[in-house]
This record gives sequence, structure tokens and C-alpha cells, in this order.
Amino acid sequence: MDIREWLFIGLQNGWVTFNAIPQELRTDDLYREAIRQNMAGLDEIPFMLRTRELCLLAVEQRGWELREVPLGLRDREMCRAAVRSDGMALAYVPERLCDRELCMMAVQDNGLALREVPLRLKDEELCRTAVQNNGEALQWILEDRRTPELCRLAVASNSMALAFVPDKYKDEELCRQAVFANSDALRFAPWEMRKSLRKLLEEQSA
Repeated sequence: MDIREWLFIGLQNGWVTFNAIPQELRTDDLYREAIRQNMAGLDEIPFMLRTRELCLLAVEQRGWELREVPLGLRDREMCRAAVRSDGMALAYVPERLCDRELCMMAVQDNGLALREVPLRLKDEELCRTAVQNNGEALQWILEDRRTPELCRLAVASNSMALAFVPDKYKDEELCRQAVFANSDALRFAPWEMRKSLRKLLEEQSA
């Protein structure tokens, strides 16, 4: 049996680690198996050996690997696979491919991916989807576009999103909801409400 075949079998069965294989013995099959088993990332594969097949396999498992994919291979299929795996991979999508469909896919997976969405694509539906997924996405919406509805949805999703609610929308009901869900949110409530909210928390825990 050829040493490379033996190493491949060892890698498949877990009794050989990728890092233990000398560089000169690493074949395409070994790289593919290492990627498949999460033993190696694209950054451990020589740039010239990062084929489309290998890159696609990597981003399907770990979307953020898109940052290591050669620009010439970052087409729509590659970017969709990456964003489907990890919404934050949107950060590595070429601007020409960053359309509304891809952005919606990203925020559905991770609301915080709203940070990477171009301003021109941040419409009400996309922002609503993002804050429902993770309330802290509210910070990536321009303050004059943070409507009372978006603020309520954000706090319902993540009470700490109260930090990003404009003061004019921090009414007693919203603050109470946030603080009851997480007492740490108390520090984001207006000063004049904190005493009464703290008393309610004490009564609740009594």
C-alpha cells in the first residue's frame, strides 16, 4: 500500500492527524478529507491548491471560510453556500453579488449580519427579520429608522437590545419587559425609571 493511501485511511479513521502529515505527502484527497472532518481550514491549504470543489466543501461546513476563498472563485453559488452556513459570511461576499436575497438569507441565519448589509438594502422587512432573529441587530439600523415596532421586536428577542432603543421610545412598559427578562438591562433604562423598576424586581424575587 502506498504511504499516501495509508495516510488517507488513517485520516478517515482518526488515527492520523492532518498536522502530522508532512507537506510533501499531502494530496488533494488528503486535503479534501481534512476539510470534510474539520481537521483543517482553507488557510492551511496552499493558495494554488484551493480548487472550487475544495472551497465549496469548506464553506458549506463553515461559512466564514469564504474569506479564504480566492476572489476568482467567489461566485453566486459559492457565496450562497457560505451565507447559508453562516450569515456572518456576508462580510466576505463581493459587493457586486451582495443583493437583497443574499442579505435576507444572512439575517435569517444571524440577525447580527445586518451589520454587513449595504444601507441601500436595509428596508423595513429585512430589518424586522434581523431584529427578530437577534434584537441587538437594532444597533445596525440608522437611529431615525428605529421605529417603535422595531424596538419592541428587538427587546422581545433580546432584552439587552434596550441599549439601542432611542430614548423617546423607552417607555415604562418596554423597560419593564426588558428588565423582567434580564435584570442587567436595568442600566439601559432611563434614570427616572430605575428606582421603580428596581423595586419591582425586588418584589418579584421576594
